Amino acid sequence: MGEFGNVRDDRDRLVRAIRDRVTRSATADGRVNRDAVFGDEADAELRALLRAADMRTDMEARHAAGWLCGARAADDSEDHSRVHGSMAGTLLFPVWVVDPRLVPPELAAGFAGIDPAARPDPANADGPAEWAAECAAFVLAAEGQQRNPPPDASEDVLALYELAARYGATTPSREVSLAAAIGYGSLAVLATPDDDPASTVRLDGLSCAVALAGTTWPFGELGVDRVRFGHRVLKGTPSDSPDRLLALSDLGIQLLERYRQSYDPEDLREAVGIARDVLAQLPPGSPHLAHCLSALGSALMMLRQQEGSTRGPVLDHLGIQATTAGPLPRVWWSPGGVLGTLPLHAATPQEGAPGALDRVVSSYTPTLRALHHARQRAARPAGTGALIVAVGDAAGLASLPAAHREAEHLARLLPGPEVLTGASATHSAVVSALPRHAYAHFACHALGDLERPSGSRLVLHDHTERPLTVRDLARLRLPSVRLAYLSACDTLRTSPELADEAVHIVSALQIAGFPHVVGSLWHVDDTIGAGVARGVYEALSTGDGALDVDRTAEALHSAVCALRDTYPRTPSLWACQVHAGP
Repeated sequence: MGEFGNVRDDRDRLVRAIRDRVTRSATADGRVNRDAVFGDEADAELRALLRAADMRTDMEARHAAGWLCGARAADDSEDHSRVHGSMAGTLLFPVWVVDPRLVPPELAAGFAGIDPAARPDPANADGPAEWAAECAAFVLAAEGQQRNPPPDASEDVLALYELAARYGATTPSREVSLAAAIGYGSLAVLATPDDDPASTVRLDGLSCAVALAGTTWPFGELGVDRVRFGHRVLKGTPSDSPDRLLALSDLGIQLLERYRQSYDPEDLREAVGIARDVLAQLPPGSPHLAHCLSALGSALMMLRQQEGSTRGPVLDHLGIQATTAGPLPRVWWSPGGVLGTLPLHAATPQEGAPGALDRVVSSYTPTLRALHHARQRAARPAGTGALIVAVGDAAGLASLPAAHREAEHLARLLPGPEVLTGASATHSAVVSALPRHAYAHFACHALGDLERPSGSRLVLHDHTERPLTVRDLARLRLPSVRLAYLSACDTLRTSPELADEAVHIVSALQIAGFPHVVGSLWHVDDTIGAGVARGVYEALSTGDGALDVDRTAEALHSAVCALRDTYPRTPSLWACQVHAGP
């Protein structure tokens, strides 16, 4: 990318540069100054901005880039004016929905009238124009912001409003809902450097998205699995897209039903991933939470049987059998890819047969090197005291009524407690207190960011202004700490594509210095989570005001087994808590 190689730090400069080009593009006779909007430098600035900005939410960047494409489209002498017009519409439609005064309707909807025979290259535009128009209308209807068109509206603008009214009065098909992802896929293609290996994959994904959205391309000829591709497209849409969770849930059900017939393990693993994805986006107080927990439980029941057929031979090969005599042996799982997102420690081969929980005490580690470093840190001199952080009421999130009760109980149980609750549990207070304690317990929400795992965060009182992110935690240096317990949701959550990178809150705390970390794979009921935490700490207590953290894995294993015995057919309650460390 030449001089724009470090574009992520140059977003503001690029916006100003492109706005300047648009300003210089207008001539006195109403034509376009080609030197201002075309050429290698203008192309490089446009591509660099698309890479530097988050085009799903950055309306200012979309506005600047869209107007540049619009200026290009206005040049009648440009052979590809229709392509530029389509790009302008893709970029500017969301801006127009937010504030119609910023964008002429003709420019926002201009791509609706493109002849299908002149469809633009998927690498440069939004796929088939008629579907782009329907997606735009669907967004307008779903947002509930239909407006009466102006009296002098063009045919394109009138068509856009008619489509919006039609979608507002009916339930759109799944195909139309998925087609809303096409615009974001095209922007991802534009934002990919030419020499990036992901370029081919993204072009392929965009072409498949066009197929899924209702073109005449048959799936059979493309060699595309319709259900799995639907999941792939939906994962690229913003989390607040209309009907995204409903469409994801439907895909998960299809995968589970197909697994019952084909026993394809990939269908089952993807169904579990979808269930976790949906569950992570539902607030704790959502009326759909119970249904999603049930769906996840069903998927996990099948998964632990399927995975048990794999884990069993592994443990057999190691000579490990279920036993009631003496302590169970330790096993460290270091799975790669999608397996890194699954509860391998909870695998059960068949109903009534001993599973992994009956045969070994499990821990997780991203790499052997990480495990080696954790063991070295565990041998260092330990600090004293416990930091207890409880945030039961966070801005924009459902209340966690058990968080403060959990903090009160632990303050009586843990040695040398310092308690930060409510308004006192801020980013600066927590970061300042962590080096003074050997143990840290967090009873709060955690939010995973699948697209930017380093942005995943623990939710403190001031999380909207200053979030405590994975990046912040990993930068800490805490030589005297011993155990971090995350009584929160999604502390181990990352996308299957990034699972090998192990970028999540648990790994960040280990990098900071904690040799032992207890986290969770998905949302935990706060009452259940608090009960597990109490069981772990009571098992670790030495009776003289200290904790034997070297037994953390065994203590968590015992607490999880007790919960499993109480709710044997609800693995969504007990298969999520995991230990990382020596």
